Amino acid sequence: MMGSGPSDRCRDKRAVFEALLERGIAAVHLDPRREGVQVPPWLTERPVLVLNFSLAYRLDDFVYDDEMAFASLSFAGRPHPCRIPWPAVFAITDDERNTGGAWPEDLPAEARAVVAHPPSLQAVSADEAPVSAPVSAPAPEPESPPSGLRVIRGGAEASRSSPRRDHLRRIK
Repeated sequence: MMGSGPSDRCRDKRAVFEALLERGIAAVHLDPRREGVQVPPWLTERPVLVLNFSLAYRLDDFVYDDEMAFASLSFAGRPHPCRIPWPAVFAITDDERNTGGAWPEDLPAEARAVVAHPPSLQAVSADEAPVSAPVSAPAPEPESPPSGLRVIRGGAEASRSSPRRDHLRRIK
């Protein structure tokens, strides 16, 4: 059985990151508790953190490769070195959250259990080819979900008969 390994996903994440940087802001959605993540201490206990990267920020130490992104980002007016390994990233979107990529296998456990209805994400790649397979689908609601939330199954293809077409898409 063939599948994307972690290194393939890391390269995919970097490609989406680069494509969004070329357009403006790349909003990196990550689990700051994952191994190797370096962010301000007060942000390390939350399951989801979104950090914005942009070439327009002119960060002196901004670098990225197939393993991670690094830059000193500003929090409350003070710079803090942030190291973001790609395995900690589960989505990368533009600043309006309507284009980018998502990797549900890297979602934090809390986000796998109950997730707000995500917007449709359009694939971002060098050739602007659309992504072929949706990766989330409606599932039975938990016993007492917060208003507007639903459970998703990572990797499940969305039903074609579903009246609602909102879904995240996998970048292959």
